[in-house]
Amino acid sequence: MGQVGMGLKASLKNRKIRVLIPAVLGFLAYGAWAAYINRGTDHLILSGLAEGVRAFTFTSIGSLLIELVWYLTRGIKNLKIRIPFAGFSTWAAVQCIAFSIHYSINPETVLATMGPSLVVSCFYVNSYVIGLSRLERA
Repeated sequence: MGQVGMGLKASLKNRKIRVLIPAVLGFLAYGAWAAYINRGTDHLILSGLAEGVRAFTFTSIGSLLIELVWYLTRGIKNLKIRIPFAGFSTWAAVQCIAFSIHYSINPETVLATMGPSLVVSCFYVNSYVIGLSRLERA
């Protein structure tokens, strides 16, 4: 493995880096998307910042929650049980919070509003948990 690969692997062992990198990427991606959607309006920058901050906050809190659940399930030695349990329980907790927020805003569109996030967050949470299992075995 080259120097870059070794440095990346060492960096990923640091919890702060594991939490901050995805949060910053979420800020950039979702902030840019919101700004793009609101181009030509007076609130392009405000929309981009608001969505970027929201993405950063949710991603960092979600990542910390994944880390906590992974730690709390350390007694489960069978990874075929631990990985899906940690992944699903974390994903479900985050989605319950998001569902409550969206339901209070508009109960009629809650599932349509959350649809893309349900899929993206499922992949993110499970990828994160699988990554933690690999780091733990390394």
